[in-house]
Amino acid sequence: MTLPSLSLKQVQRIEGVIQGWTTKLTWDLLVQRIETDLEIKTTRQTLNTYLSIKTSYQDRKQALRGKPTEALLKFTKQDVEMAEQVKRLQAENAALNKRVERQMAFIAEIAAFAKINPSVMDVLERVKLKVTKNS
Repeated sequence: MTLPSLSLKQVQRIEGVIQGWTTKLTWDLLVQRIETDLEIKTTRQTLNTYLSIKTSYQDRKQALRGKPTEALLKFTKQDVEMAEQVKRLQAENAALNKRVERQMAFIAEIAAFAKINPSVMDVLERVKLKVTKNS
């Protein structure tokens, strides 16, 4: 097994350079900056073998691109799902409100007809009594 070519301190310093990066980020530019600023001679392939450096590089590159991070994507996905659920529930609520309006109109018509016809009023009272008993 070969020894790592970078020490832990060097890896940490390289990660610091990556985190402070503000312009276009490429492996070649990073290698040049590490050589000039930290005086560490390395290659892109070597840097890519260190998971922490590779992750820092990818995260910083993504941040510089303006792409959303994983946490933001997850948050946004949850927002979209919640917005869809709200729309679905609002549509369901609107449909139920229409149904209630139609039923109330139906009941009002029956009540108006029951004032004229006592047998209808008798039926309504029996139904009301039965419904209140079962409730």
